[in-house]
Amino acid sequence: MNATEMKVGREYRVTRKGSPLIDYVTMPDGEVIQIGPFEDESYNVRILEKPAMVSEVSEKRERLIRIPKHLKSENWYAVLNLDTNQTHFLCAKDCQIEEIK
Repeated sequence: MNATEMKVGREYRVTRKGSPLIDYVTMPDGEVIQIGPFEDESYNVRILEKPAMVSEVSEKRERLIRIPKHLKSENWYAVLNLDTNQTHFLCAKDCQIEEIK
């Protein structure tokens, strides 16, 4: 299924292939953390309406801001992860999508 066919309120199985690549990121406090390698992952989601505002968290504070431009694009979805009961954004660009309901 093409990710642009996902509809608000419907439920899908999202599968993302892992990657053996490793990268290193330097955090603001100077700590270097390893990103990757990534395992294959699959989980179930329900598509939610995209919010007009999102929470921006920094070291010093948390505030509400307008949804950033990249999250407004057709590749990004607001979802409820049905396996963890957490809401988050999903970039469906490199995922395999299958409707489950």
